[in-house]
Amino acid sequence: MNKLIIILIISIICTLKYTVGIDDDLLDLHCKEDNDCRGFSNDHHKATCVNSTCHCENHDGEKIKCTPKSKEPVHDFRKIGSDCPCSGTIKHTICDTHTNRCICEEDFIPNLNKTECIKKTVKLGEPCESNDQCIRYDASSYCDHKNDTSLHSEIIAKIPQNICMCLKNFTEHNGLCHSLSPLDTMCINDIDCSNQTENSFCFEHKCLCQENYVASINNTKCLKYANYNEECAETNQCVHRLGVGAICDSGKCVCDARHFYSNGSLCERSIELKQTCREHNDCYQYGNNEQTMECWENMCQCRNGYEQANNICVKSKNSAGNLKSSSILIFFVTYILVKFRFFMFLF
Repeated sequence: MNKLIIILIISIICTLKYTVGIDDDLLDLHCKEDNDCRGFSNDHHKATCVNSTCHCENHDGEKIKCTPKSKEPVHDFRKIGSDCPCSGTIKHTICDTHTNRCICEEDFIPNLNKTECIKKTVKLGEPCESNDQCIRYDASSYCDHKNDTSLHSEIIAKIPQNICMCLKNFTEHNGLCHSLSPLDTMCINDIDCSNQTENSFCFEHKCLCQENYVASINNTKCLKYANYNEECAETNQCVHRLGVGAICDSGKCVCDARHFYSNGSLCERSIELKQTCREHNDCYQYGNNEQTMECWENMCQCRNGYEQANNICVKSKNSAGNLKSSSILIFFVTYILVKFRFFMFLF
């Protein structure tokens, strides 16, 4: 009798798998694009990414079982975010044991195309790829040289790539960016500056705000830099200590709505959909939405069962259907078990 029950249950499950749309031909391999499934394509069949899962068909368009064309891993080791073990062709990569993917070491971040790990912090005058690298060293700097009118065209032509430079109205002094004091006042000595503006000094015949001070918006005084939650009069005081994500709100330096206070030093931008990440916890979604993103190949993307809509991840229609199908299957199996137990009780 027990064998009969087991046979009947298996038969029902197999039948329901086709009636509710559960497909054995869909290999349980997470993917985001067809390229992720290339390791399952060969001369006899092709593999494509369907609903975040690798799906295989023969030349006649019939669904078939996906099988790897070789023992080689599917993902490209030359790209940050690929499966471990890391090939060693990209410097400064390590294997994240939680996700089993190659990521950049602690003091490095992926470049835009995820083919290199670049330094997280870059000093003034050093090569850079993003503003974040420069801001981590000096919040009054940025990554650029093309729009710097102080450089002659022949000098720019000799610079192989962007470098960290001081923002407009700032100048470099002793390796840091100093705010130019009111109207670039000319001077011969420090007294010429301090007589007009407190906390200023003379450098190359120009008055500059002293270290840890910034010129006010109306260029009438030098205001002291303010750290997180310290008193402030203008946002300038916060920005040049905490970065561009800081604001002066109700007399205190805080991070704006799109940034968060990180590592006791900067207001870092909360990572949005399609922005770079190191781990799943980095993928924070704004508003009162569910946290439905995951870190895939160092980029925040929608998790399985969710799709992009208005720059957020929402529950996909297919996932709702699958949930409904699973519920139906569970109901039928439970129903059969109850019926057969009742039948056995009678006999």
